[in-house]
Amino acid sequence: LRSALDLAKWYLRQDRCIEARAVLESRRGEMTDFEYYLAIGDSHAIEGNYDRALPHYKSALATPEGTTSTAVRLGLATAMIRSHRGSRSERIDEAIALCERSLAGHAEGTSERAIFQETLGLAWFKRLSGSQPENLALALDAYSRALAFFDNNRWRRERARVLNRIGHTLLLMPQLAPEVRHEAALTCFYEALSLLDPSFDADFRPSVQHLIGESWRLRPTGDAVLNNLVARYYLDLALTGRSKYVRRHEWAETTTSLALAFLDRQDGDPCQNSERVIALLQD
Repeated sequence: LRSALDLAKWYLRQDRCIEARAVLESRRGEMTDFEYYLAIGDSHAIEGNYDRALPHYKSALATPEGTTSTAVRLGLATAMIRSHRGSRSERIDEAIALCERSLAGHAEGTSERAIFQETLGLAWFKRLSGSQPENLALALDAYSRALAFFDNNRWRRERARVLNRIGHTLLLMPQLAPEVRHEAALTCFYEALSLLDPSFDADFRPSVQHLIGESWRLRPTGDAVLNNLVARYYLDLALTGRSKYVRRHEWAETTTSLALAFLDRQDGDPCQNSERVIALLQD
């Protein structure tokens, strides 16, 4: 028989978070407080519900094991960045401080340090206070440091994830000319997609495909009809790979982008394009 924690983790790897929480609650006495709070936090984070994940990560950090746990600090920092509870600006600044303190505890050339660099980049990317160009430049610097560690062989998925984030950052940098940032971002996105296996990385590929689609939809140069065609192709791929029941916010995001692409479409039957927009938005 599997232990309660092993069974819950197995459910979490399948994105079966409700079943994982059922095991954790019903067999609470079979695990430590640290194990329980971390797993509960992870279950909410997988669903994209960082408001619920945040207090559980804080409880895990307060346990003796939690004070030295990399998993708890990463989970807590990510929840601080993505949660909408309370003051987002202050919480993101707290996440930056947490990542910087955590970096001090990990030597150069370690995977832990690279992952904290990536999370620090996300915090700078999401920061609400200060100068946006400076925040994005700091995000790009942190992501680039993480990318230097993640090579193509042992860390393909991690490298793809960071490349995807670098591309997203480049897209938003006002200090770069629009045509420059779009082409640089697309280069990152296509490299990220090439690193991902269609079978083993089916959960992550839609995130890259979505940003490729958005880049083509908003591309400032080239043929508008072709740009829109490519945008719709990648956004449709992303939507096919996403679920409206797991990480619903991502599914809604891609649905909205695809609707906008049909709204912007300059070819095809206008009535059919409008019908597709209405159907997407109603769904």
